[in-house]
Amino acid sequence: MARKGAGHQPQMLIQQQLVTLSREQISLAEAGHAPSLGLIAEYRYAFGSQSQHKTAAGDKSGFTDLDNNSTIFAGIAMNLPLYRGGATSNKVEQAKIQYQQSLQLQEQTWREVTRDIRSTQNDLIALQSTQNAYLQAVGSAESALLATEQGFEIGTRTIVDVLNSTSQLYQARQQLSASQIDFILASLKLKFLTGELSEQDLFDVSSLSVEAAG
Repeated sequence: MARKGAGHQPQMLIQQQLVTLSREQISLAEAGHAPSLGLIAEYRYAFGSQSQHKTAAGDKSGFTDLDNNSTIFAGIAMNLPLYRGGATSNKVEQAKIQYQQSLQLQEQTWREVTRDIRSTQNDLIALQSTQNAYLQAVGSAESALLATEQGFEIGTRTIVDVLNSTSQLYQARQQLSASQIDFILASLKLKFLTGELSEQDLFDVSSLSVEAAG
């Protein structure tokens, strides 16, 4: 689950995009070596004994004595890049270096996120056990307080005993509440690490906070 969930984590998605962009930069840099093709066209038209030449760019030349006719010329021109003292080769090498760096950073991020996911999963297991223990402690404290109150009514316990039992119950409930909050926060962290955190999750936590304050 850790490795599967890491693929949806925001940091991993960003790193994947950076790797893609770095790979595309190599292609762009290598394009500086490749020749380019272009389409050229020329249209010539003549009126009577004079002709006027017009290129695809709209330039006009002088007149020539010709019969009435028109001619269209079309072709493909190949442009070869001039040697630039190794500048293009340097750009390609630099792009390849940046691509390798992005791959290394992606792998590092993957390992860190996967480690965090596994650590948080272990924390949740431990917090669940702690929460169960505090639940039992609260139950025991409630039973102890009830017995103390009954003893106080028949005179076998003092008011101090009742206060002590009440304090122990309050402490147990506080510990249970704290463990529940820790469990919720760890759950949210795990959802964030796996890219599953939603606005509804945050809204639910806010609602719990309001209820606790009330």
